[in-house]
Amino acid sequence: FAIRRKAAFLETMKAHRTPIRSDWLISGDLSEHAGFEAACSLFSHEKSPTAILCSSVFLAMGIQRALSDRGKILGRDVSLICWDDCLSGFHKSTSTPQFTSMQSSIYAAGTGIATLLLDKIDTQDKSISTQLLEAELVLGQSTGTGPYYQE
Repeated sequence: FAIRRKAAFLETMKAHRTPIRSDWLISGDLSEHAGFEAACSLFSHEKSPTAILCSSVFLAMGIQRALSDRGKILGRDVSLICWDDCLSGFHKSTSTPQFTSMQSSIYAAGTGIATLLLDKIDTQDKSISTQLLEAELVLGQSTGTGPYYQE
């Protein structure tokens, strides 16, 4: 999933003729600590990003901690969008969510893969099957209008 997310990001940036700074593309594990370390690296540069897209809500929590340590306000100084995947530990409420996120259902993914597997077993079908699930952008408090970075 992370490879597909990165590929889609790169394709979209290219389609919009938006330059990509390779030193701002960071890969690693999907933990809060990794998000913190990545953000510390990004914000050590003279010019740092004003928006971040990360592939896990856990990374987002670490990025938020790094911003807070630097006196930056999430959603004002830096916008952040993460993949949330509707994790059961993050209950929805009627208020605005903390993070703007792309959400897809882990439950739907689990039932989908189980159905595909059982169908393969029942039919003895050895072909490769894929299923692409939809995701929804849910606006939260982590995105705002500025500042806008331009080289």
